Order: sequence, then structure tokens, then C-alpha cells
Amino acid sequence: MSEWETITGLLADATERPAGERRGWLRESGHAEAVIEKALALLAAWEADPDYLEIDLPLPETVGPWRLGRELGAGGMGRVYEAFHSDPAMERRVAVKVIGGRRFAPELIALFLRERAILARLEHPHIARLYDTGTTGRGTPYFAMEYVDGPPLDRYMEQRNPGERERVELLRRVCGAIAFAHRNLIVHGDIKPGNILVTGEGEPRLLDFGIGRILSDGERGAEAILTPSHASPEQMEGREVTTASDVYQLGLLLRAFLPAKNRELAMVAEKCLRADPAGRYASAEALENELQAWLEHRPLAAIAPSMGYVGKKLVRRHPWGAALAGAVLIGTATTAWQTQRANESRERTLRQFEETRKFSRAMLRTIAALPVTARLPIVRSTAELLNNFDHTQEQDPVLLLELANAWRALGAVQGLPTTANLGLFEESGESYDKAIALAKRARAENERDSLLALCAYYAEAARVQTMRNEGEKAAVLASKLAAAAQDLEKYGPSNDLATAFSEIAFFLSRTDRHGAMEAYRKAVNQFDKAPVADPGQKAYALKRWGALLLAENKFEEGEAKYKAALAIERQSKVKPFDVSYTLSDLGLVARQQRRFAESLGYYEEALAIREAARQADPGDTRAVMALASTLIYMAWVKADAGNLDEAVALARRSLPYAIQSAAPPRNSRYSRLKLAWGRLYLAMFLRRQDAKGNAMEIQALTETVGTALRNDPDADIAAELKALTGTTR
Repeated sequence: MSEWETITGLLADATERPAGERRGWLRESGHAEAVIEKALALLAAWEADPDYLEIDLPLPETVGPWRLGRELGAGGMGRVYEAFHSDPAMERRVAVKVIGGRRFAPELIALFLRERAILARLEHPHIARLYDTGTTGRGTPYFAMEYVDGPPLDRYMEQRNPGERERVELLRRVCGAIAFAHRNLIVHGDIKPGNILVTGEGEPRLLDFGIGRILSDGERGAEAILTPSHASPEQMEGREVTTASDVYQLGLLLRAFLPAKNRELAMVAEKCLRADPAGRYASAEALENELQAWLEHRPLAAIAPSMGYVGKKLVRRHPWGAALAGAVLIGTATTAWQTQRANESRERTLRQFEETRKFSRAMLRTIAALPVTARLPIVRSTAELLNNFDHTQEQDPVLLLELANAWRALGAVQGLPTTANLGLFEESGESYDKAIALAKRARAENERDSLLALCAYYAEAARVQTMRNEGEKAAVLASKLAAAAQDLEKYGPSNDLATAFSEIAFFLSRTDRHGAMEAYRKAVNQFDKAPVADPGQKAYALKRWGALLLAENKFEEGEAKYKAALAIERQSKVKPFDVSYTLSDLGLVARQQRRFAESLGYYEEALAIREAARQADPGDTRAVMALASTLIYMAWVKADAGNLDEAVALARRSLPYAIQSAAPPRNSRYSRLKLAWGRLYLAMFLRRQDAKGNAMEIQALTETVGTALRNDPDADIAAELKALTGTTR
């Protein structure tokens, strides 16, 4: 029996006795003095108001500005009523929740207030919104929330009997609401059909955060009020409620409402319901992405990747998928055949090459639709196939350039930083080396096409070497790019030549700003003269030219170049992720001009694009790293505007993304230094916010940065660290 149960039992017995005997009887009851003192205090309150401990009493007609109507439901700690605003002009119908239950318990007030605080933090289309808070005439709290005109999830499924895809989409949105709560450091803890209402349009609304907890407050959830049939194993054992508990409860919904005959969906539910929380999906967001992948016929993380499985998913997504599957089978058979027959006739070698070319092209083109992490086994298989082709005696320039382009495509997937990649920078560099060697061999017989290829290969390979911190190799490749572009000029204006000048300018910008601006001018001129030009590449050249003008403090000219680039990108079919870089740079320009609201507008648009890219593919290194950067840029805007609390919050949000981008196998020096900068910036904001109050966290952050510098020395970070701490680490 708990202390509270002992106290209320004593109080109940005392109230049965005559008024003059109650206190004496309590003092002689033999219980601990602390228990008796609490019982005496409650007795005094009860004598003043006999209804004090009874909270399940008839409510008045109104609470605050709300006129109460019919009761909508009751739970472990509250009752919910339909209500209307007292002012008819408001025309708002809400659901008012008040404390309910048979008898008062001290934790009810705390739990009720906590639920109210949680709802105040959550603004999401699939979570019932909080509209108003207050207290009843008896002093107990209430809150008014969105009225959802629809049945609970289980009744909706029974009445509407939606199809398989509609069910998955509905539950995916529930996962999205839970993921949003988790991002706001909230665990629900009681996800069940009765806490999910569905509108007439099929939109879910998540209710009842009554036993939820705020992850940052160190509290335990209210396990005593949980629903046993929908509780996770750790909840039933009285262990701490975490986001993994919510994932388990979402798995129960999947198992209950998705067709068991669907093997993929059954495996998704099974992964959610693993007894060990570590074996479940890492987050509700990961589960949301998994259901989205199923809807888009993409491979699922719950199923081990295999060529057969991936091939089936490709067939579902693309009308020509059957032909691709055939190419996969042919290519796989060809690999073994090549090993045995490499020295046979030229005709047979040509047929062999043709099969290799078809396979590698098809696979490398198609995996662009896959999540980055799902590409790895296909990339490795393609690399093995390309390596098995014996090209040492090949002289045909067409075949050499075909094979070179396959290696180039493979290198891009492995680690080209300007596109979605696996972060395998060393392997990427090796693939580009092979592409360059093959293209050089083809130059004697087909100079123009070989030069076009080499310009692209040199530029991309130099970027990969830059990511590897191989500055000398990158410089050598950049000089070879300049030489190839000069040789290509005699063939007249082209998009490829314009792009080459743009890349030359990119590498020149580090050492020769004016030379780089001249190269960008030539690039834009070539784009304007080319018979067919890529608007995205022209916009890129304008942006980089604008960046150099800004570095020369020519703000008006620089910003004009950026805005011209943005106009081109918005009018053409430039990928949204590429547009996000333009928006980010314009955000910086506005921040430097102290136009903070405008700056945030640019950054927020860029953030939305990058978050969408990360959600579509959580393994995309570029998207994850860009998210970390955007949040830091926004933090600086807030700090410059004097809002240090929001600056600190944004810097904290950026760190998990920076940590992810610096984790193996993506742990390039560049990504590790980006992480060090992120931690250092957070320490700076914390010091400006409250140096004394944040001293321990600041010390921990700066020590971590100091440790990172021992492995990756960087003069700029070291100087900033010294300025912040007064010491050299």
C-alpha cells in the first residue's frame, strides 16, 4: 500500500468519527508521524469543504469562456466534454478536458498540467491542437482543444474498411505525428485506437498525452495509468518510457490494422514489436519513412537487401522494370562468362562489352531512385562487373568512352559531394582514376568527345579529392581540367565547355579571386552562346560569381547575381536541393546586411527542402550535412538579432545531423571539421547566453573540440577555440 493510500484510508476512517475525536484518534493510530501530519492537514481541508477531495462532481455550465455540452469520453485522469464559446460570434466548437476520477490523488494535478504543457508545445496537423487553458470555479485546471468530428481509429477501420494503401497512408500520418512529438522531446506513452480519431476526410488526430513525458525533464511516465493491452514490454516491467516504447505501440497498430497476408508490412510490424528496444526502428520518423517507401514501391529496411528483392521493387516502380530485371540477369551471367572467355575473338569480346555496358548503365541510372544506403550492394556488384571486363587491349574509342562513363557514374554514387552519395570517397577517387585513364586512351581517335569527358571527370575527381583533404591531388586535377578546357575551345561554344570554365573558376577561387571571376564571366558567356545550355549550371556559375563579388564587399552586385540565379532556377527544372544552396547564400547576404527577417525567410525555405531530402533518404550524406549547416546559419541570425535562446536551440538541433554526417563510413576530414565547428558555435552561443550558468556544458564542448583538433588540426578552429577559452588545446 502506498503512503497516499494509507493517508486517505486514515482520513476516511477519521471522518466517520465525531468531530471532537478525530484528531486524537489519528495521533494514536500508530502510524509514522509524517503520515499522521499529512492526514491531519487533509482533515482540516475536508472539514472546511467536505467536497474538497471529491473531484468527480457535477461541473458548472461553463468553465472559462466555454459552455459545456455532452460528455465525449472519460479516461484514467480526466473527462472530456463538447463545448462552445460563450460568445456566439466566435462560432467555435472545442473539446474541454477537466480532471476526473473517483477520488482525488496528488499525482493527478501534476499529470494533467503536464499534458496541458505538452499540448502547448505541439502544433502539428495530425495532433489535436490546444486552444485555451484555465481553472474551474473549484480551482482545478482545464484545457480546451480541437474538437475532432470523427470516430476512433478502430471504429473507423471497421465502418469504412479502407483499402490497403489507404490504411498504410493513414498509419504513416500517425507515425509522422509521433515523430513530430519526438522531435519536440515528447513521448506519448499510450498510443492506442481510442486515442486516435479520424475525420471524415480520413485525416488522423492524435489525442491524450496524459501519461506522456518530456524527455528533457528526467521524469518517469505514469506507468500506473497505462493501458496494459497497448503497453510495451519495458512499460509493463516499470522501466523508463522512451521513444522506443512509442515505436512498439505503433507496431501494435500496424499489426492490428494492416493485412497480415502482406509479407512486407508484416515484417515492418514485426520489427516494431521486437522485445529488445534496440532491435526496433530507431525512431518513429524511421518507421514513417519505411511506410512511405512501401507506398512508393521502394525497398524496405525491414527486409535484407538482395538483387532479387531490389529488382522486384524496380519493376513495380517503373514500366520498363522488366527489361531492367532482364539486364540484371544477363549482366550477372556475363560476369562469370567474361572470366572464362576473356581471350576469345574480337566479335565475342564486343558482345561481352555490350552486355556489360547495358547492365552497368541500367543499374547506375536506376539506383538514383533508391535510398543511398540501399545502393551499396548494387554499387559493389557493378564495380565487380566493370573490373571483370578485360579492356587492356581495347582501342575502340567508342567502347573506351562507354566504359569510362560507367566508372564515372559509379564514382559519383560512391562519393561525389555535389550529388547524393555513399560517402565512400577513397573508392570514388579510384573509380574516377579509371575513368580518366580510359578517356585519355580514347583521345587519339576521338579528341572532341574525349576532351568533353575529361573535363567532367577532372572536375568531379578534384571535388572528391578535396573531400578527402588531398589538396595536392585536387590541384593537379584542376590544372589538367584547365588544359583540357583550353584544348576544347577550338571546337566552339558548348554547355560542356561552359561548365568546365565554371569548375575552373571554383578551384581558382581559393587562391586567385580575380582569376576566378574572369573564369565565371567566360562560363556565363559560353552558356549564353551554347546551342543548348543547362540552366542549372548557368545559375551555379552566377551564384559563385556573386559569392566572389560579396567577398570583395560588392554587396549590391553580388546579391544581383544570386537573385538572377534564383530566378533561373525557379523558372527551370532545377532540382529543389540545388535551389536550396541559392536560398542559403541569399540568407547569408541578408544576414550580413542585418535584414534578419528576410534572412530567416531564405533559410527556412532552404531548411524545408533539405529536410524533405533527408526524410526521403536518411542515408544521403549531402542532405544530412546541409541540414546541419542550415540550422547553424539560422542560429547565427538569431544570435545577431539578440535572441540567444533560439540560437542555442537551433545549434542543438544541428548537432545530431553533424554527428551523423561525420560517422563512419562518411567520416571525411571535412565532415569531422564541420562537426567541430558546430560544437564550437554552440559553446559560443551558450557563453553569450549565460556564461556562468552554462559553464559545465561549455567546458565539455570545448574539450571535445580540442580533442578533435588533435586528430584534425585546423588553424581557424584553433584560433576561435583559443579566443573562447583563453587557452590552446
